[in-house]
Amino acid sequence: MQSPPDFYKKNLASLEKHQPEAWATITSNSPAAMGELITPPGERPNLEITTTNGEKILLHDSTDEYFALKVVPKNAHGATVLFGMGLGYGALAICAQRPKTRHIIIFELYPEIFTQALRCQDLTPLLSDPRLILSLGPTPNFQQILAPAARTIKLEYSYILDHRSSFAINPAAYQELHDKAYEIINGLNMNGNTLLMFGESFLHNAFSNLKSIHHNLFLENARDNFKDIPAILVAGGPSLNKNIDYLKGTKGKALVIAADAALPALLAHGIIPDIVGALDSQDLAYEKISDQAPRAKDLFLLCTPAVCPKTPKTFPAKQVLWTFTSNNLENALITPLGVQKM
Repeated sequence: MQSPPDFYKKNLASLEKHQPEAWATITSNSPAAMGELITPPGERPNLEITTTNGEKILLHDSTDEYFALKVVPKNAHGATVLFGMGLGYGALAICAQRPKTRHIIIFELYPEIFTQALRCQDLTPLLSDPRLILSLGPTPNFQQILAPAARTIKLEYSYILDHRSSFAINPAAYQELHDKAYEIINGLNMNGNTLLMFGESFLHNAFSNLKSIHHNLFLENARDNFKDIPAILVAGGPSLNKNIDYLKGTKGKALVIAADAALPALLAHGIIPDIVGALDSQDLAYEKISDQAPRAKDLFLLCTPAVCPKTPKTFPAKQVLWTFTSNNLENALITPLGVQKM
């Protein structure tokens, strides 16, 4: 009788070559296999796991691949994110049948389950795929894991696959995993939508502001000037009017930094902030503070290069301070302008 193929050895070699961090997790910690591999007659391998409340569950059924391919359309681009991999049937289907997806990101909380997956079938097409980003273990570094796919997530659609049978093993842990990763993915997507919508004005404003930036001061170069001085950040909103009286008498005792939308309310109560931040790229944004100009000559105006040029040129602040975000355009400005990164 012919012996079954040694998938584990073949998969482990591929894992070492293409996913060295996952390989180190499997080989250095030697996680014990979780559950029991079973192969009913005429069916493919499955994994039976007993949950903490004594319930026996099977990780897979015949609809796994169908569900995965339904969630991720045939011509899908962008990133596909799987929470819970099980034995890998859905992930292999995405790998083989969705060639245009740019990244396949898998979060698996249990290396013990992944160990079983390495044993039951040939995963080398998935493990060797350059699109694969694999996270094993209960404490993933979400920012680091998602970084290689960040640009794709910003600019294209992301497809989320929750392997519900995996969630049944530890619902709270898998839901927390999903929520934390989704928060970052959603933030990247919102950032990308903003760039797509306003990117042209960001570029136009940054190059227009270059004419005056070098005549002003850089917040980054004053990083230690306010050491040990308390700072109060003031934003606009319904709660400001309720709490505005607490800001009276703070002059000289704390550094008051206000958003431009909060300036009219502060001045109406006789409170002059030390710094007002104006970051909006749209010309309309200047209207928030334009009528406050005669009363605002004793404050500093804080801007980023993408701000509408009318604001730093027209608003009669004592001084304009420039600060820089982490995007590539502003990073390119920092060195020639002699700015020290915060």
